[in-house]
Amino acid sequence: MSPLHNFPRQPTQFWGRKEELADIVRLISDPNCQLLTLAGFGGCGKTRLATEVAERKNTDFPDDVFFVPLSPLTGSEQIILQIGYVLAYQFAEEREHVEQLVDYLSNKCMLLVLDNFDHLLDGADVLIPLLAGAPQLKLLVTSREPLELDDEWHRHIGGLDYPRKDTETEIEHYSTVQLFLDHARRVRADFSLTRERLYIIRICRMVEGHPLAIELAAAWLKRLSCADICTEIERGIDFLETNKRDVPPRQRSIRAVFDSTWQQLDDAERSL
Repeated sequence: MSPLHNFPRQPTQFWGRKEELADIVRLISDPNCQLLTLAGFGGCGKTRLATEVAERKNTDFPDDVFFVPLSPLTGSEQIILQIGYVLAYQFAEEREHVEQLVDYLSNKCMLLVLDNFDHLLDGADVLIPLLAGAPQLKLLVTSREPLELDDEWHRHIGGLDYPRKDTETEIEHYSTVQLFLDHARRVRADFSLTRERLYIIRICRMVEGHPLAIELAAAWLKRLSCADICTEIERGIDFLETNKRDVPPRQRSIRAVFDSTWQQLDDAERSL
């Protein structure tokens, strides 16, 4: 298996999601599926899941697999230019950019992961000529909501599995607990699952398996006990935040995730 050359480095192990992963790999392998959107709330792990799929399927695409980050874009008119930039394709001035890209991709067997499409949904139809003109092209999209295109296949992504009762045993088999322990031991090498079992269950349950929330909660172990973290989460979601410099601003707190989603709603959706 060749490495994914332009994908973001993953500092942690991939936890859980065996059923989702198998389902998405199956869909990507379906010759009738050219466009698959992984849709779910912010911080649920869509990008990490898409990267894992790309890792497992990259040998199926002779013309390679590319990661196209869309979060830096400010308008949908930049989508085609961003794809071209990632592919190192040089556009000519005398023709429409989308026509040139279609010509370039027409005979390519390639997978493009278009990450964070949600703020560019008004330009989703720019993908239609790419799909029509490049029959061996596959697009794996991450977004907080579907693109609403006829050719789109859709897979909802939720939280990780978590223990539902305080009395559960062998909780280390839950992917939420594995994720919490992985991050907890980064800040406290002596962290013990046995001593903190009850509070770990409650933290995972209170955040309903939300991966980003679990990571943010575990980071507080530098200063607080698991019992204190439970108490703070009960008081409000604003507690779940971090000041780490290598975390994108939109993922530095659960409040930031909520606010970025709120800004993308229209007036009718906000009223509802």
